[in-house]
Amino acid sequence: MTVTYGHLADESLFLSRAHEIVDVGKQALSPEKAAMFTAFPFLAVWCFGGAFAMMGRCRELSQQLLNEPFNEVKAQIADGTASHSSVADFLSQAHDNTDEDMMKSVA
Repeated sequence: MTVTYGHLADESLFLSRAHEIVDVGKQALSPEKAAMFTAFPFLAVWCFGGAFAMMGRCRELSQQLLNEPFNEVKAQIADGTASHSSVADFLSQAHDNTDEDMMKSVA
């Protein structure tokens, strides 16, 4: 986090979101569901029915993990308080939002 974003983000928040994503994956893709889906592919809707809501939460958490540290560095650059980091260096050279989206994915 320090090399990429130039600071230690709120690690407890970051780690709790990452753990929640892992927990959703464990629930949605249990071995039993995977075996049923492999044996009976037409049962996919029944097998994963309730998991779609959890997958939506997983997507939301993933977006937060992707955007929040990046946006924090952008705000620090605007305030003039950003420390040296890969993201800060990139943002000083970026020309449009396409470049920023690519950097979010890389970081």
